[in-house]
Amino acid sequence: MLSAATVRSQSTPTTVSISSAVEMSGVDRPGINLGGIGDYGSQQLLKSLNYVNGGYFPGTYAGTTYACSSGGSNSTTTWYNSITDASGYAANFWSGASFVAINAATGASYGSGVITGSTSNTGSAGITFTLSPGLSAACSPSQNDVLIVRQTGPNGLFAPNQLLNVCAGASWDTSDTSPSSSNTQHSLEMPTGCGLTFYMDATVSNRTNANASLASQQVNFINLNGSYSATFKAKCLVAGCSINFSVGRLGGTTYLASTTVTPGFNATPGVGWTTYTYPFTASETGTQSTTVGYSLNCTGSCLLQDADVIEGSTLPGNTTAFRDAVVSELERLHPGSIRYMDASLWCSDVADEIAATGNRRWCGGSAWQPGIGQSMGYNDVLALGNFLGSDVLITVGQLNQPSDWLMLINWLSSSGWISTYAASGHKIYLEDGNEAWNSGVGATLYYGNGTVYGSTVGPNMAAAKSASGYNSSVVKLVANSWVAPNQGYGPFGWLHNVLTIAQATPNGLPDFVDDAPYTLNYLGNFDTDGSNVATTGAPFLDEWAEDANLDSVTTPASNSESMYLNQQYARANFGVGTLVYEVNQSTLSGVAATQLQLNQVGASVGNALAVAEHILLMQRDAQVSGPIHAFTLAEPYTGYSCSGNGCVNGVVMPLWGANLFMATGPGQTPNSANTDRPLAIALGVINNAIGANNNLMSVTQSGTPTFKYLGGQSYNNGSQTIPPNAAVPYVNCFAYSNGLGNWTTICFNNNLTTPESVTLTGAGAPNGSVSKTIFPNPANVITDNNEKSSLSAAGSAPAVAEPAASSTSGATYSIPPASFITLTYTASRTLTTTERRNPRK
Repeated sequence: MLSAATVRSQSTPTTVSISSAVEMSGVDRPGINLGGIGDYGSQQLLKSLNYVNGGYFPGTYAGTTYACSSGGSNSTTTWYNSITDASGYAANFWSGASFVAINAATGASYGSGVITGSTSNTGSAGITFTLSPGLSAACSPSQNDVLIVRQTGPNGLFAPNQLLNVCAGASWDTSDTSPSSSNTQHSLEMPTGCGLTFYMDATVSNRTNANASLASQQVNFINLNGSYSATFKAKCLVAGCSINFSVGRLGGTTYLASTTVTPGFNATPGVGWTTYTYPFTASETGTQSTTVGYSLNCTGSCLLQDADVIEGSTLPGNTTAFRDAVVSELERLHPGSIRYMDASLWCSDVADEIAATGNRRWCGGSAWQPGIGQSMGYNDVLALGNFLGSDVLITVGQLNQPSDWLMLINWLSSSGWISTYAASGHKIYLEDGNEAWNSGVGATLYYGNGTVYGSTVGPNMAAAKSASGYNSSVVKLVANSWVAPNQGYGPFGWLHNVLTIAQATPNGLPDFVDDAPYTLNYLGNFDTDGSNVATTGAPFLDEWAEDANLDSVTTPASNSESMYLNQQYARANFGVGTLVYEVNQSTLSGVAATQLQLNQVGASVGNALAVAEHILLMQRDAQVSGPIHAFTLAEPYTGYSCSGNGCVNGVVMPLWGANLFMATGPGQTPNSANTDRPLAIALGVINNAIGANNNLMSVTQSGTPTFKYLGGQSYNNGSQTIPPNAAVPYVNCFAYSNGLGNWTTICFNNNLTTPESVTLTGAGAPNGSVSKTIFPNPANVITDNNEKSSLSAAGSAPAVAEPAASSTSGATYSIPPASFITLTYTASRTLTTTERRNPRK
């Protein structure tokens, strides 16, 4: 832990005593969220460019939760919910669905069974469910009792024209599928004259580019450059059918000209299918102004499966499902852990997530109306983690039941993933839901402020631990905590309620709980210098103070967010660890700002420094023992809600992607068309410096300069979003060792105007040559960002680039203003076996 800091002259170095004592062993390097997948922007993660559009014709299903509402029939055999939506569910959509009914006051079950009927919610009344068998008692609207529903039967299947851009006459054929397809559920039946079109690399406005002419352009986010193949499987339902297809940029380059094939006909299901594969080579560089289209048209009557455009690979060893540009980016980032959560995982079931690509159905979790989210498979993510040499955190849909968790653990064992991860020394973290406390999502389990969720967590954790394939050294079970004030700590909060109910089930506690301590949640003010955010003052000093408040202050003001208290409460009261599933800024609203100013706040060197230091402070001071994941690898921008005078139309916040472009094609020099935001660069510098040094060492600082923070980033009503702090450290240092003589020390200078020096002493001080890297480069200031970069020749070269290491030696180092320094070296002190095995915390 950091010793008490004192206000002093900034001319004297901070003394950093690096002990041989291990604070925490086995710590992960900072991790990253993969984020969801898309057919546009930087979220085009997969080699299968058409997977996200439904090219493998996935089945669909639904799962969500419904509170017990007044105004309708509630009895032992009926349940009423008042949600209405003009585009809602048809009558009997939920017939055949399974249900679990839970008392939100106690967590006890009213019973489970099958829904035998449901009314529509498209009119003035909500849904009334008919339940069988009957419940032990009628639900109570006053306590928000909850019904978990899961429709995995035929009523949950979208018609083809609901899922795809296909003619209204298309239908699913469940009797005839190709024996070489992984989709054994159905093929697509297309009548004569029916067309099917898929769109990939859909262009979007480059809205964060501060160059107005570039910001208004529609741009692509990947280069088709190198080897690709268009593929599909087909069969005629009547003799003499034909399929015409083509691939190209709409109105631009054609990659596969209009081609007609004539599949065979055979009346026997599964016989007569042909797989068509057409390789092509592309050579795109720079910006493309139109979307890629893949069109197929049927004459006669046709069956179709597995329509895809697949990007080739030239990255050695990359047999994963992910594009070379994505894998190469992750290799440079070198995360200690990767996390997978996307929209479909709010409600997805285990059976579908472990299924082969074609049989992996997509789930919709809305309580209002039918919908779906695209999901990758667990297998794909585990293969990526194994290739990268990282841990993996996978979100398991929060509606899954104990039998699903039993299935998941045994699949992890039988498929070889547990033994693979055991051999490499890595872990598989399984998270029971994502933000179950979030009342704004369809599949929420917030009811009873954690009571309902706790009633599902306990049996799920117990089932996982009872599986024959369970290995506690590899598999780590995770439940959702909540970082909101008093929710993650204290006897009346969400965490307490969840774990109190969960532990009532023998073996019902998880190994970890998770938090998402986002910062700068409101932009109340910022210092300006003309059109720019100033290089001194708000919001950057606010962010240093907020980091300290969240992570380092051991006795925060009442009703404060505190990662320190969250971790302490979970460990002391329930014996479980803490990890972080997401962290970044979350500046989605605030005062008026231009696009340039928002870029300088949300995608700048300042953002990178604040988030990176926050992550390391959570390890050192808050003692977060599990992996910590920045959010997220890829997301171009998100909305910004402005209040007050001077609001600028159309501005967006450049959150949350750590990366701006991963456009490099397999025919280009690796990373040549990738552009990082400063956050990815900073995390890469830190992760590569830490490397295999996974013991967090005890550090004591003395003579640390501080500044007094009076509180700030106030709402319009004057209430502060960041509390005061009388002594925010200008200098924070962190040390890591592998226990065998290799060491890493990382020091931040939060002084925005003046260099600070550190002198390293103690057992972990350098002994000989030191490799030194300083982020950012000397020419950069805290507001610099890469948002003017573009695939277009008119775009600017990235202003913030990866810094180079230099060789030096000694014990005293100067850190430029608003920077951090990484030092890797050997020290004379090697840890004893006892020291490595017995950390202090």
